[in-house]
Amino acid sequence: MNHRLVLVPEVLFALLLAIPLRAQLPEVRIGVIVDGPWERNQEVAELYRNEILSLTRGEYDVQFPATFHVEGDWTETGIRAGLDRLLNDPTVDVVLAMGVIVGDMASRYRDLTKPVIAPFIIDATVQGLPRQGGASGVTNLNYLTGTVTVRRALEVFNEVIAFRHLVSLNTRDFLENVPGIDGRVQGLMDEFESDLTVIPVGSSVEEVLEAIPEEADAVLAYPLLRLESDAIGRLISGLNERGLPTFAMYF
Repeated sequence: MNHRLVLVPEVLFALLLAIPLRAQLPEVRIGVIVDGPWERNQEVAELYRNEILSLTRGEYDVQFPATFHVEGDWTETGIRAGLDRLLNDPTVDVVLAMGVIVGDMASRYRDLTKPVIAPFIIDATVQGLPRQGGASGVTNLNYLTGTVTVRRALEVFNEVIAFRHLVSLNTRDFLENVPGIDGRVQGLMDEFESDLTVIPVGSSVEEVLEAIPEEADAVLAYPLLRLESDAIGRLISGLNERGLPTFAMYF
């Protein structure tokens, strides 16, 4: 004899009440700021967005509102204004400082009222950023720095090419907005008994190549964010034509 379980409406309603509803995930809204217009901004931001969503899935409801996406103008004034806007907005929970300039800038604040993540610190020591052990030592400040320091890059490069006059290429805006970086880099160069010519790089490859002195025998290139992909290709070709060995950090 077959038996069937028949639930009358009252019993069904009671069972539904007994099933706990899924708890709503904590909502986290992230504000993103970049240094300025760059052809790869969207690509890099999307990469980080997908990674964050993957890591937090099931634990947090992470949102990236379009109104919380700020693009600087490559100037200290413009970038700081955008950063302060996100820091002072009570509806922004976390600030993602997605640029070498804004990351350095945010890392110098000492009264951060919300978590700030700066993933593009080139070298915390050379940039003179706070550090205690394996952390920043500053409340709410989280930054990532490359595993290859400037010192290590110079050591490896010098083992391959015993340079005596090194040319350093770096984005002009970065050099202008990182306090004291010239002196700290020069201090490193004294250890290698090498002369150093620092060339700020804007958007003109021709100006860079013309500024390289005849006595230069090697080039160290930092991220050149103001150059488009085709311009970087022309720069590499120009350096090759000069026969200059080049070491690129995060090119």
